[in-house]
Amino acid sequence: ADGPSQLFLASVAAPIKPEPLPTPAGGDYFAPGLSPDRRTLIYIDGERDALRAMAVDGSGERLLFGKPDGCDGIAHASWSPADLTTVVVECQTEGEPDQLLVMTLGGTVVRKLATGLARSQDPSVSPDGSSVVYWGRGVEGRTGGALFRIALDGGGEPERLTNSGPGIDADPTWSPDGGS
Repeated sequence: ADGPSQLFLASVAAPIKPEPLPTPAGGDYFAPGLSPDRRTLIYIDGERDALRAMAVDGSGERLLFGKPDGCDGIAHASWSPADLTTVVVECQTEGEPDQLLVMTLGGTVVRKLATGLARSQDPSVSPDGSSVVYWGRGVEGRTGGALFRIALDGGGEPERLTNSGPGIDADPTWSPDGGS
């Protein structure tokens, strides 16, 4: 769709008309995610290259941090269920490999996760906070690849979980028990 995007609050328990959530005017909002306690929503403000947050009822909308140094933009963030002060952010820089950055909610980069791939996208932190699953591929393109897992502490090599080629696997998420 052309023009700015909007986030909406809707109920699955009772059919109501979705209500727009308060966001800064003129933005491009995407990749929403819930905090582990399900009380806070984080999302990417693509217009301002920033991670923003608000309560799920729309109150308290605020900037968490802008794009980290060395990033042209951030495209996805996943909150650690084990540490509510930690997110993993997908950093994209034109002509450079994507980076997965472990960051604080205050915007400090704690570490870069060494994926060794040209594309490493859509990170999702495991329920126990020990690892991150993401899709990756060794060549340019933004349409999926194989799934990989890497330790959140940066130790060890990435583990390939699927043998899919470009354009196949994308947007991984964990089962609540972390087993799948």
